[in-house]
Amino acid sequence: MKIHGGIFAAKLVIIGGIKLIMTILSFSY
Repeated sequence: MKIHGGIFAAKLVIIGGIKLIMTILSFSY
């Protein structure tokens, strides 16, 4: 369960990071 939870958390971090990068790029243009 701990490992599965870690993978789930990592996915949330990756998705959040992508959204953050997309937001910064949209403001750059």
